[in-house]
Order: sequence, then structure tokens, then C-alpha cells
Amino acid sequence: MKHLTCAVMLLTFFLGCTEEKPRTTPADKPVVKKPDPQHRHTVVRFYLQQNEVPKGFVLLRDQSGETPSVKKGPYVEFGGTHTGYRMWKGPGIIVDSRWIFPTPAAAKGFFTKAEAINAEGLTRAKDPGFGDESRLYTGVIKHPTITNLQLRSALCYFRKGSMVGKVFLAWEQRDKESVDKTPVLLETVRKHLTR
Repeated sequence: MKHLTCAVMLLTFFLGCTEEKPRTTPADKPVVKKPDPQHRHTVVRFYLQQNEVPKGFVLLRDQSGETPSVKKGPYVEFGGTHTGYRMWKGPGIIVDSRWIFPTPAAAKGFFTKAEAINAEGLTRAKDPGFGDESRLYTGVIKHPTITNLQLRSALCYFRKGSMVGKVFLAWEQRDKESVDKTPVLLETVRKHLTR
């Protein structure tokens, strides 16, 4: 549970950047280079667009055009060429993360090796069956700073060709009767992958 709380805190405070391993020294932090307009143009198509997210969500943070310098972990091991995310806020939070690799085989290797950390401590549910591979994880987590606030969460972790993605959705759960937004998440990702 401690690790799950830490993961939620990272999502809340750092707007969705999933760390491969906890950072222990400032020297280990990724160095973010200035965005390259040409690079941004080629990778932006991999991310959810405004017309693809559910109504009521607005883009809060866009790190899809940044080129972080990751120094270790599965992303480096499999030769990742791009990683970034977009965060949307509305009747919940959506964090749309992507990792791009030079080949589908490299993406598959990353997908498998990084799956446990990208599951965010949630429980695996029935695989949605889209893309080349896909997983669904769901659960209820405690908000890291607001006492007694429960957040229902669902994430879809998927691979299509040389791209691996994770779309995480968290929303407030005031009681057991709160509406499950998992179907909304799955439909959003399904439409995105089939466009």
C-alpha cells in the first residue's frame, strides 16, 4: 500500500510522470531538453487529441514534445526514441503516456519488462483486446493529500507496433455507488488506436 500511495503522489504532484525506479540523487533526474518543433510534429499523433478525450476534459499539461534524457531502465535498455505524456483535467484526471521504440520487437520487450511498474499497483482486469497487446488494470486508491478521499482508477496499458502507451484515468469516489468510468476509458483508447 505504501508503494501505491507513493505512485499516486507522483501522479498528483508531478502530473503523471511515472518513474521507472525511485530517484535517490539529483544526478539521476532526467534532463529535459528544449522541444524540437520537428520532433513534436512527428510524435504528437501518438497522443490523445482534444476531440478524442471525453467531454469536459481540458489539456492541463503537455509534455509530448519534450525530449527527456532517461539514463537507465527498460526504456534505455530497449533503445527508446521518445517518451512523454499529456495530462487532461475534467471530471477526473487522464494521464496519457507514450514510449516510442525503433522496432515493434523493442516495444514488445519494453511492454513486458515495464508492465509491473506501469500497472501502478492496480489489479489486472479482463484484457481489452486491442492493439497488438493490451491490459486493463483497475482499483480504488486513497488520495495522497486529502484524508478519506477515495479515487477510483483504471488504466489501459497497450502496445501497437513500435509504440507503447498507458492511459490512466482517476476520478473521485464518494461512495460505493459512484459511476464506473472504466468503459469510458476503454472506448477512448479503442477509438484512438483505430483512427
